[in-house]
Amino acid sequence: MYVSEAAFTRDLVDRNKELLKKLRHDGIALSNVIYVSIGEAGSSSHAALNLIRDRGLLQNLGCRFVDGRSSGDLFKLTNDIGSGVIIYVDDFAGTGEQFCAEQERLASLIVGNFSQYYLWHTACAESIPEIDGIGVVPWHHAIHERNARPLHENCTILSAEERECLAKLCLKINKGKEKGSLGYGNIATSIVFYHNTPDNVPRVFRGDSRQKNYHGLVPRTTDLPKPIVS
Repeated sequence: MYVSEAAFTRDLVDRNKELLKKLRHDGIALSNVIYVSIGEAGSSSHAALNLIRDRGLLQNLGCRFVDGRSSGDLFKLTNDIGSGVIIYVDDFAGTGEQFCAEQERLASLIVGNFSQYYLWHTACAESIPEIDGIGVVPWHHAIHERNARPLHENCTILSAEERECLAKLCLKINKGKEKGSLGYGNIATSIVFYHNTPDNVPRVFRGDSRQKNYHGLVPRTTDLPKPIVS
């Protein structure tokens, strides 16, 4: 399943519009809405936030923006505003573990009464109860169900024999290590974005680390060989 740049942009911007419409209906002033990026600089979260900020003209609406790496900024802004809504932004959630860990850190910096939403494009079914369980409202465009992933045991697209054969190849590519051979969390994700491949995608599609022995059809950027610097 491939998500093009045009589809990603349209879907995420439209989903954000729906959320802002809901917040207005709930009586929330848009000047009290804070968008927060998570992860390192240059991560998919930062790119997704920049996209909806620019395409949705969010600065003109009075919304606020915080880089999640800057703990002082989030603390100061929430302390100044006192109440409102925080919207975390990203492209994809697999197991939900990474977001939950990051949100736990950021939540300790929030001062006042703020509802929290997680806005992202595609959610693996596993991530939704995890995110909802920490008090953050999931707000996604699409759900990537288990039965839509060919190498997942709940999927019947392939026969059991075909799936087992490919799973063994994933294990071989992953140097015999079962953990992660079907992607992070072994959830066998089968979705690829125009800008990168999630780490939940099985090794048979991504290839091995640095593409030394097995070249993947859709490797992650971190799976590629390091560039040679002359």
